[in-house]
Amino acid sequence: MMRYFIIFGLSSVILVGTAAGQQITDKTIQTVVDGSSMPYTDPAGVPNDWYGRNSIAIVDQNRWIMALRSGVNHISWGSGDTIHLMTSTNEGRTWGPLNRWFDGTPVAGLSYYDGKTHSEPGLYKMPNGDFILQYWKDSYNAGTKQMRSTDNGKTWVNDISRINITGVTGGVPGDRAIGTQDYFTDPENPSSVYMAFQYFHYNSQAGSLLAKSTDNGKNYSFVNWISPLASETNPDSGATFEPAIEYVGDRTIVSVLRDYANQHTWQTVSTDMGLTFSTPVDISEQIDGGIPGGVWQRVRLFKESNPDFQYDNQLDYSAGEGLLWGFGIHSNGGGYTRKPVVYWSDDNGDTWHGPESLHGEMFPGTDTGYGDLKRRTDGTFVAATYYANSNSTVADSEQYTFTVTYPVPEPGILVLLATGLLGLLCYAWRKRR
Repeated sequence: MMRYFIIFGLSSVILVGTAAGQQITDKTIQTVVDGSSMPYTDPAGVPNDWYGRNSIAIVDQNRWIMALRSGVNHISWGSGDTIHLMTSTNEGRTWGPLNRWFDGTPVAGLSYYDGKTHSEPGLYKMPNGDFILQYWKDSYNAGTKQMRSTDNGKTWVNDISRINITGVTGGVPGDRAIGTQDYFTDPENPSSVYMAFQYFHYNSQAGSLLAKSTDNGKNYSFVNWISPLASETNPDSGATFEPAIEYVGDRTIVSVLRDYANQHTWQTVSTDMGLTFSTPVDISEQIDGGIPGGVWQRVRLFKESNPDFQYDNQLDYSAGEGLLWGFGIHSNGGGYTRKPVVYWSDDNGDTWHGPESLHGEMFPGTDTGYGDLKRRTDGTFVAATYYANSNSTVADSEQYTFTVTYPVPEPGILVLLATGLLGLLCYAWRKRR
């Protein structure tokens, strides 16, 4: 049920809703890159038939850019995969060819191929307007490479050969953390960018941390562990990876993390901008979708008010206005049993609604995920990810769109609102006399 609160003031009446009755409608599926057509052949002469792990950034009112990875399998262990860029001049309604800018000219510096494993890109807009592109340097425990564009994605240069996060505690080197996870810009201190990193297969340990940059992604400093390093060999250790983060107002950060043992979905909260985090709570029963063992993985979180989620939206991000949305994969424990899904929360993650599958029935699934979510200026949601065949040897880059119907106030609420407005008018009239 939709719950409303009416706030009376001397000059206004505000109707505030905590919506729990949203409906997702008008879902569509679009193939952005057809893997089976093998549109790209890498410098080693290998035709690539696997496209995905998408990350989208908004340039301006109409222009979006999207990074993605191509290869010959889910991850090209021990062989090369390639990082690409695509552009759209109409908020993702159509996308241009691989590695072509908005005007159709080649993108300088991409595609990127060096014969190593890069897995997935993270594409982020910095406070000064630069765009940074991160990906695995060459494997899951070798750190993060970063490129930069200062001209809206037209030209890319190598920016940081291997990111080093200064001040990481726990006896682990700061240059072995993996980026590409999630980020946000602090709305109250807009020069501060917060970014989630992970350690994965590092001395048989996994863990998630929060880092901060105050110079547009040129340097990163350790803030705190979101979930400390723990053993990958002990299924009950609580080891996490693939952290999602989002600012929700009142100096509060919500994080959802993947369980290394694929048995839980963890969530933790910081109320002091990451200086401390609560003990992770297992939210699996909330989000399992009625499927035994169902978990939510590879999450990305977005507040509706986040300007990197929707261009020029009118909500107040510093106050944490709007619903909290989460995109990711729903799985029953790992492997190729996944579906691309969205969840949403009207109370900053205290409770979650969903999952809403964006491709077919919830179960059984196939290999999918590692994507992104944005919203157009007309309110249409756009998600992009990959969708693979049964053994993940071929994958298309797919895009899903949907709209959200928000509940309208009940008649009794409207009567109460009208009564309040009438009362305020009478009060103002008497005061003028």
